[in-house]
Amino acid sequence: MRPTPKDYVFLCGAHFDQIMRLNQPAVMGVSNPAKIENIPGGSALNSASTASALGLNVTLLSPIGDDLNGQHLVEICKQRNIRSALIQTNEQPTGNYTAIFEPLGDIVIGASDLAIYNVIDNDWIKRHLSEHLKNDMGLFLNANLEESLLLASADKASFLAAATISPAKARRLLPILGQVDCLFTNLGEARILSGHDHSNAHELAAWAINQGASAGTISQGADRLIYWHDGKIGEVIPQKIENLMDVNGAGDALAGAVLAALAFGKTFPDAVSFSNQVAAYSLTHDGPFSPKLAVEGPKLK
Repeated sequence: MRPTPKDYVFLCGAHFDQIMRLNQPAVMGVSNPAKIENIPGGSALNSASTASALGLNVTLLSPIGDDLNGQHLVEICKQRNIRSALIQTNEQPTGNYTAIFEPLGDIVIGASDLAIYNVIDNDWIKRHLSEHLKNDMGLFLNANLEESLLLASADKASFLAAATISPAKARRLLPILGQVDCLFTNLGEARILSGHDHSNAHELAAWAINQGASAGTISQGADRLIYWHDGKIGEVIPQKIENLMDVNGAGDALAGAVLAALAFGKTFPDAVSFSNQVAAYSLTHDGPFSPKLAVEGPKLK
C-alpha cells in the first residue's frame, strides 16, 4: 500500500435519503404505518463526513441539482467541515435514495433516482477533478461512476480508495481493482465483483489480493469482518449491538474511519479494529452519520 495521505477528494455521491421506518414488521401489499424523514446521504458524503469528524481534510466533489436539496447539501458540508466542490447543474434534480426499514433496523427494500450522476463525463472529470485533486491527496471512488469514468479518475490518484456500494454497480470497479490501495465491500457485493457467487469472504479476499488490490475489507453484517493487507488475511469480530437503530451508512462509516486511522499512523489491522468500533457506533444512531461522532464516538488518540 502506498503512503496514506491526510487530504482526500471524495468523488460522486451526495444526495438525499428518504428513510421510511416502519412501526411494525412489513406487511406486503397493504399500507404500513411509518415515520418518514429526509436526511443527507450518498456514499461519498457519508464516508467524507466520518473521515472529517475523525480529523482528515476532505473535499466532496459531486454534481447537485439547482434546487433546495442541492443548497442544503452545500450547507451540510459547511456544518461537517467538508470542503464543498459540489457542482450545480440544471439538467437533473439532486439525487434521491429511498429505503424502507423494519422496526429493528433491517432494510426491506431500497430504490434510487441518481440520474444526476449521468452529467459526469470525461470532460467533467478532466475539468473538475484536476482542479481539486493535488499530487499529495488521496481519492475516494465508488461505483456510482461508469467504468470509463472510474478509469479516467483512478489514473489521477496517488492513493486510491474505492467502495462497491451496491450489488447492481459493484462490478464496475473490476477494471481499476489493480490500482486500488484500499477496497471497501461486503460479502454480496464482493461475490458480484469477482463473479464467484458461492465463495466465502476469505476466498474473496484471496481473489482480491490476486487482482492487485493492496488492502481492503469485506463486511458480513453481524458476522466477522474480513480484511487483507500485505498479502495476509485477517478478521475482526463485530461488536454486539444492543440498541440497533438502522444499518444505513455503516459501511460508509467504516470506510471513512479506516482512511482516517491509517492517516494518523495506525497499522491496517488496528485501523480496521478501530473502524469496526466506529461502524458499531453508527448502527446505534438514526441515519448514515451522527454529528455527535467527533464528541462522543470512538477516539483515534
